[in-house]
Amino acid sequence: MGKGGPWPLETRQHDLLRLLLAHKGSARACPISAITARLGTGERQVKAMIRVLILDFDIPIGASRGKRCGYFLCITEDDERAAVTPLLKELVSLIRRVYALGGEVEWSQLTGR
Repeated sequence: MGKGGPWPLETRQHDLLRLLLAHKGSARACPISAITARLGTGERQVKAMIRVLILDFDIPIGASRGKRCGYFLCITEDDERAAVTPLLKELVSLIRRVYALGGEVEWSQLTGR
């Protein structure tokens, strides 16, 4: 679909976004268990909807994995950093796994090196 998404939002996506409007900032993260209970859907569906809202609609939704884990709307640069940092750590971990499994050539091809 690309940027801008398939307007209008599907009903569940709209419900999820409305729920997240009450969770602005990383300090107010909403646990996925609360989201699934409220929407009456499973974790995979919630994660898929989050992915669509971020990638197709450019909605800045972050996820925290610390003491207060859950999803939140990024409203400050600190929120964005809180959302990006664990993703970067996971990316580095995955790259290390690729190398450990002998995937140096594939990684080089992927990165154009």
